[in-house]
Amino acid sequence: MREMQEMQDIVQRILTIDRNARDIIQRNEEERETREGQARSRLEQMSKEEMDQAEQQGRALYDRKMKEAEEETQHISTRNAEAIQSLEQHFLAVEDSLEADIFREIFLEPETREGKSNQ
Repeated sequence: MREMQEMQDIVQRILTIDRNARDIIQRNEEERETREGQARSRLEQMSKEEMDQAEQQGRALYDRKMKEAEEETQHISTRNAEAIQSLEQHFLAVEDSLEADIFREIFLEPETREGKSNQ
């Protein structure tokens, strides 16, 4: 009988060890899944942060290039306005003499040319 009791004790210990081993395996699997989920979540967060940072850098570059283009446009407009004003001033300065030259060519010089051709 004693041998039977020892055998039952041994079987009971084996079952207990087996149960403990299964519990350990299950806890390890749960912990692995938890850590895997945390790692995946962290990677997603890092990816989102990288994408946000890249978007901000892209937006800053776009804004800077737009500002440069607007400044260049303003510079060109100013330069063109100055050139137009200079041309207008030059025209106004020579306008009277041009009118006199044209008047002379149209009305006075034909008489002079006719007089020369008649001689």
